[in-house]
Amino acid sequence: MPPQKVLESRLLEQSALEAGFIKAKAAALNPADAALFEGPARSIMLCALPYGNLQADEPLPEDNGEAVYAEIAPFARFNYYREAARRLLKLACGLRAEGLYAKKDFRIFCNSRLNEKYLAEHYGLGRRARNGLILIPEAGSLFVIAGMSLPFEIQREPEEADVDAGQFPLCANCMGKGRGKPPCVRACPCGALEGDGRVTLEKCIQWYASGNGAAVPPLVRNNWGKRLYGCGACQDACIYNQRPLNGCITTLGALPRFMDARKLCGMSDGALRAFFKGSAMGMSWLTPQTIRRSARLCAPP
Repeated sequence: MPPQKVLESRLLEQSALEAGFIKAKAAALNPADAALFEGPARSIMLCALPYGNLQADEPLPEDNGEAVYAEIAPFARFNYYREAARRLLKLACGLRAEGLYAKKDFRIFCNSRLNEKYLAEHYGLGRRARNGLILIPEAGSLFVIAGMSLPFEIQREPEEADVDAGQFPLCANCMGKGRGKPPCVRACPCGALEGDGRVTLEKCIQWYASGNGAAVPPLVRNNWGKRLYGCGACQDACIYNQRPLNGCITTLGALPRFMDARKLCGMSDGALRAFFKGSAMGMSWLTPQTIRRSARLCAPP
């Protein structure tokens, strides 16, 4: 593709929408952010791939008197991270079609070590909500952030925030008079949210479910419930997420909604790796020990 065809951000964004992303923003990288990427990073495109809230409502398996069923959160029931990366890779291949760029000139990221929330907000994909997640009107917070660096210039400049830090314009409708704390703050089982966009990780169930923390403190342990992986309490309470929201269709990494926690506790490392391979719970950072720890919290001895 000739360079002049990829200079306008709207053309890139339209190609992302056609690839199934619900929203996309492309912008020139500032020098500090360009340094985060290897290779000739000149611009960036951020995309939102929705998983929505209309997944098939799989019923709880019939109780046999022995099993303890624990739930996998909607965002992890399919590998939306890999699906998003696969769609971006296809877009990158199109940009390389005429041999102007090499594969290494594009860095695709999704659920990476980059500060993806900062990038999504700074470059105009969405706005940070009071629960610390990124909100977009089109999909609430029920989406995964994906993006790629681009080796060419585009016309749009980075979109700076138009309000002072600490303000949450998309959360204004849930902060009516006399309602006290916002719904996401009230919904957090362990009080990890204060409503200022920050999360006290040591009180966050999802943080521990992702393998963090040497030990789970009593406050979190007592509020764990039957969550095998993922806590969406603050998302469920968000007014943006209470509308019917469609998600993308993928078959990658399909997992059941409910799994027998006691059975998982007894599985070997190899068996757990094999079962979750290719899924959102098969990432290198989510170890068998972490999965068993979560399962034990769902089904204590």
